[in-house]
Amino acid sequence: FVCKNFEKYRELTAAFVSCTHEGRKIPFNRKLERKLFAIGLEFTKQSCKEIYKEMGLLSSDVRREVLNCTYPALYVVMWAILEGNTREKTWMDQQMKTLHITKENHAAIKDHTRGLENVRSISLKDQERFTSPWAVNMADEDKFE
Repeated sequence: FVCKNFEKYRELTAAFVSCTHEGRKIPFNRKLERKLFAIGLEFTKQSCKEIYKEMGLLSSDVRREVLNCTYPALYVVMWAILEGNTREKTWMDQQMKTLHITKENHAAIKDHTRGLENVRSISLKDQERFTSPWAVNMADEDKFE
């Protein structure tokens, strides 16, 4: 779904892993983030009845309202799940412990991530989006944790 709706998904994932491998922060791009958020919401809307049988009991109007209101919180939970799995040895092991990144996702990106399979798990600390605006350097960043 994500590869079909976002052609640069493979390259983006490889870039995230490469930044981590090179010890650089993963850059934040608001436009890109909004696009990924919208794709995730659309996938959830299309799949929710199969994933959660109870959602099929709701009218489409109520289901749409519930998803539009709660998906932002679900998005945060997805990041929290990834962070909770940073104890895994590699980013691939980390992602395989989630519900929102599948074996199919990994199969789709394998040509773009060849040679990066053993890169460590990716933390929120590795991403600019989660960098404290008050931190001047990494010592300050550690202080704000």
